[in-house]
Amino acid sequence: LPVRRRERRMMRFKSAGQCQRFVSTHGQIANLFQLHRKHLNAADHRPLRALASATWREIALPIQA
Repeated sequence: LPVRRRERRMMRFKSAGQCQRFVSTHGQIANLFQLHRKHLNAADHRPLRALASATWREIALPIQA
C-alpha cells in the first residue's frame, strides 16, 4: 500500500528526480511539525508548535532573501 501511495504522488511531478528532491526535503520539514499528539495535551502542544514555527522561520527567511 505505501508503494501505491508513492506512485500516486509521483504522478504529480515531471520527473522521478524532481519527486525525489521534493520528498527528501519534505520529510525533514514534516518531522519538525509532526508532533506526537497522543502523548501531549493542548497546553504542551502549543509551545512546541510555536517552537517549530520559529525554527522554520529561521531556516526559510535566509532562503527568500
